Amino acid sequence: MFIGSMYGIISLATFQIGTRLLPNHKIRWKLLLLFAAIITALNGAALGLIGFPHIEIAIPALILLFLALYFTDKKVGSILVFIALLSIREDAGFQLAGLLIILLLSQYVATRDFRKLPKLLMLIVLLAILYSIFAIYIQKTYFPGDNALQRVYLGNPPLAHLSLNFYVEAAKFLVQFREYLYFPVLFTLIMAYYNRNIFLLSALLAIMPWILLSVSAVNNMPRELSNYYVFPFITFLAWPIYAFVINRRVNALKTVRYSHLASTVLMVTGVSIILFSGNLGNADAAPWYWFTFEYRQYVDKIDAFIAYNASHKTEFGQVLYDDSTATLMISQVTRKEFSALNQFRAEQLADVESLIFNIPYRMSISSADILDVVEKVVVDNQLDHICKVENTYLMVATNKPSGHLFDNELLTCTTHLLPLSTELDLIEQTALPAAATVINREFATGIELVAYQIENMGTRPYPGQFIDVTLYWQATGEASQRRDPLFVLSLMDDTSGMVLAQFERWLDPSIAPVNWPTDKLYTLTTTLQMPEDELPAKIALRVGTSLDGMSGITLAEATTAGNTLKLDAVNAVHPQAILFGGAIELVEHTVTVTEDLLMVDLVWEAVAQPSADYTVFVHLLDKNGELVAQYDRVAGGQRYPSSTWQQGDYYRDSFPVIIPTSAEFGTYQLAIGMYQWPSLDPILITDISGDLVETLILSEVEIDRR
Repeated sequence: MFIGSMYGIISLATFQIGTRLLPNHKIRWKLLLLFAAIITALNGAALGLIGFPHIEIAIPALILLFLALYFTDKKVGSILVFIALLSIREDAGFQLAGLLIILLLSQYVATRDFRKLPKLLMLIVLLAILYSIFAIYIQKTYFPGDNALQRVYLGNPPLAHLSLNFYVEAAKFLVQFREYLYFPVLFTLIMAYYNRNIFLLSALLAIMPWILLSVSAVNNMPRELSNYYVFPFITFLAWPIYAFVINRRVNALKTVRYSHLASTVLMVTGVSIILFSGNLGNADAAPWYWFTFEYRQYVDKIDAFIAYNASHKTEFGQVLYDDSTATLMISQVTRKEFSALNQFRAEQLADVESLIFNIPYRMSISSADILDVVEKVVVDNQLDHICKVENTYLMVATNKPSGHLFDNELLTCTTHLLPLSTELDLIEQTALPAAATVINREFATGIELVAYQIENMGTRPYPGQFIDVTLYWQATGEASQRRDPLFVLSLMDDTSGMVLAQFERWLDPSIAPVNWPTDKLYTLTTTLQMPEDELPAKIALRVGTSLDGMSGITLAEATTAGNTLKLDAVNAVHPQAILFGGAIELVEHTVTVTEDLLMVDLVWEAVAQPSADYTVFVHLLDKNGELVAQYDRVAGGQRYPSSTWQQGDYYRDSFPVIIPTSAEFGTYQLAIGMYQWPSLDPILITDISGDLVETLILSEVEIDRR
């Protein structure tokens, strides 16, 4: 509700200030302004926050509301909003002051008269800066804790991670996936010059220091301008209407060129919305899917379970709710049954009989994906009946399975105790297994990573694969000097640095390192899952801590499967061509069979430019021609879709086909083909005999599981 209200405030503020531009009060003009206000609230940066909601959206929302009230002569209201803004975050004053300073400088440039600068705005600038300085001083002096500036932005040692290559890789990512941010920047520069409106540049100039800090950040999310870290851009992308109002007021303009205003809004705000689709790195790259009726049954199921919980709560016994679930049914949950951020007290964790929790969106239902503290509650209290609310991400873990619970059509239940995959076990120092790799790396004062062990990674990790990692920690030196850092284990794109999968936690929430004996090892085992979609060509497994800015060290690197590589040339003999759609030639192929995986590598040559984006299917067929397993993926992947191929280009596509456990020993056929999505129209293949077919039998493969 809070996040939604912030989007409403942005729309309301934009509509309020926009009324100063209306030529009259006819309904058609108000409807046009309302439409502009709505798309302003849903600009590209605002869309990026929907999948990762955070309180930071209140900062641009209240800044815009403050300006709307101030420039419509509602000074008292603007002051009240200013006070509310300062309560959001300690640096909110800096955010507002930066924008107001640029506005005041712009007004001086426009009028060349210092006396015309509004005294109230100058006073607010001073108060905002003083407040933020005071708030940060109080925070650091009396409430010291996690140094977020160092952990997220500066790193440790500060700025040690910066290099020319660092900025080059960051720029590559932003150019490829942040068009919805930099194209509006370019259009703002153009429209500011075209309209002779210096105020169009104000919001852009105000966020420049923040942009420079973000792209230099040691943490991936701010460096990629992802999720809520992009919140200052909301003000910038909502700015055109505000800039026209301020320009008209400062320069005492009698008329407004509405065609110029409309084109500016469309080129800045509208373009950010249009180009948002297809971005990478945001938690939800297509939030509008959730606005459709397709997800009505998802909402209905949640509502039905909330009603069920209200009427059958006693069946769950002593129940706990995780933080996200408690917010859905807050009127039904007592203060003893949940805790903010799942920081449960000891008395809450005793004798729990049921836990109702939520698995994060797009994560599979496995022990590795459940929040650590939730999983610990499940195992410690032997909640061995796990139920899922159909078509949702809500889960119930209980040791009190009643007839009502298991007969309820809302729930699908199994009797299965989730393993605690992130348990810290104390072992003898001599028990270090032979397969472990010894590194003896100190990650914090008195805390050393002695060794690590990686399983299931293989030589070519594929989409969806699970990788097991065991870390062996040891305490050293004086107990009183030991630090307890937050450690992060990350699977990353080895080229761009983008995080593909991540696990983070304090080393032990129950046994602090200060109490670790120095003659023992602590083992921590967890599981990371490769993304289900297309993978980068190379990945790296890294471990870091909050004390080294999460930069850490690389434990392993690998070339992946399920992706596309562009090749310079191919030395292959292919006297009889196999053509797909008359434009793509299959140059060569290799097939590698393991116990549970069929790895198929196909090398293509574009003998002409394909007319569309094609999708490749790889099918494993039994002796009767029945489908046993398959893998479908866009030819060339997201990075090189076939419509972009030029004549003479070579590409290698890899397709990992998982062999089902039900597959018996014997000979199977491997078939491939192409089609267009979403019509599913097949792309005709010219085989080596010159015949046109829809499916090509590539080879036979032997599967031996005896």
